[in-house]
Amino acid sequence: MRTALLMIFALLVLGCSTSVDEGAMSYSPASPELDQALTVSFHPEHSVSALVESENVQLRFTLLAGDGSLHSQAIPMEKHGTSWQASFTPSDLIDDPAVLVFAFVDGEDLELFDNNQGKSWKILLNKDGVVAPGANFQNFRLLAGQERLADVLSFPRERD
Repeated sequence: MRTALLMIFALLVLGCSTSVDEGAMSYSPASPELDQALTVSFHPEHSVSALVESENVQLRFTLLAGDGSLHSQAIPMEKHGTSWQASFTPSDLIDDPAVLVFAFVDGEDLELFDNNQGKSWKILLNKDGVVAPGANFQNFRLLAGQERLADVLSFPRERD
């Protein structure tokens, strides 16, 4: 039993940080609250990204709520120097958001994308300063393959 708990804990810790291209993505605030604006930044020059020369980049994401419901969307990003930024408030898009899974896509050519070398980026959201209800559970389900999202580059259906 102790070994099983340690393995689950290790999966949760490893799953909270899923960045292969270190420095290619950042977000603020550092501990994002589900009901506050979240800014996601993409730095293609810090990765092996096909988007280095793109002139139009979108943030494509799926929000997974603590109860398992989904919301998927693409929003345009604004260029700031060599980086791209997009901001939104997760709770404006779905009730009780817990996990954000995302990738970056060229707005003109959907064949050009950066999905963290096949491991879409992921952010666990907070509520009142602690991990949002259901976030660790949904993250575990994603890591264990129990929750199978369609590729973040193509949107799954809304699920209530």
